[in-house]
Amino acid sequence: RADDQVKIRGFRVELGEIESALAQHPDVRHAAVLLDQDGAAKRLIAYAVFRQTVATETLQSFLGERLPHYMVPGIVVPLESMPLNASDKVDRKALAALSWQEHAVAEQEHVAPRTPVEEQLAHIWQTVLGTTHPVGVHDNFFSLGGDSILSLQMIFRAKQQGLYFTVKQLFRHQTIAELAPVVEHQDAPQIQAEQDLVTGPVPLTPIQHWFFAQDFARPHHVNQSL
Repeated sequence: RADDQVKIRGFRVELGEIESALAQHPDVRHAAVLLDQDGAAKRLIAYAVFRQTVATETLQSFLGERLPHYMVPGIVVPLESMPLNASDKVDRKALAALSWQEHAVAEQEHVAPRTPVEEQLAHIWQTVLGTTHPVGVHDNFFSLGGDSILSLQMIFRAKQQGLYFTVKQLFRHQTIAELAPVVEHQDAPQIQAEQDLVTGPVPLTPIQHWFFAQDFARPHHVNQSL
C-alpha cells in the first residue's frame, strides 16, 4: 500500500515491515506503527498491546537486532486494546488522535529547564525539532525525532548563542540534563590568527611544482579544464 510507505531521515520505510518485526516479540499481542509529524520533526511511534509489560528500551533493543536504526520507533505507546474500524482493521486515524506525549510523560515526568544553559538548550531543541511541545531536561534528543543532520543544526545554533559542544558529546549526552554540564564547562574555541602584514618567502605548492616542471612554451597563458 502507498500509505504504508513513509520517508524519514532520508530513508523510505515500510511501516508494515516494522510491525512484522514487532509481532515477532513473544510479549507483543498486536502492534501498529505510525509516522508522526510535528512541524519539521518526524518520528516513528509504535502502538502495542502486550501480553505482559515490556520496557521501551528492551523492545527497541529487540527491534535493533532485526531492523536498521532508522526504522526503530523512538516512542512505544502501550495500549489495553487495539482500536479497529468497521472493517475490523486497525483504525489508524484513532491511533493518530492519541497523544503520545502523555504516554512519554507517564514513563518519565516532565522537568522544565532549571538553569540559563538548560533554558537555551531547550529553546534550541524546540526550534530545530520544530515541535510545539515544551522540551524537558530529561527528553531524549533522538527519541524526539533528532538525527545526525539536525544535531549539526543544533550545534550551529548553540554556537551562535555562545554554547559550545561537539557532535560526539551530543551523542554521548542525549538529554539536556546530561548535556548542560558539559556545555557549561566547555571553553569556547579561540582562533589565534596573525593580523599583521606577512612577509618572507613562501614555498611552492605541489601544483606549482608540477607547473614549472612542464617547461611550457608560453607559461603566462595556461588554461585548466574543470
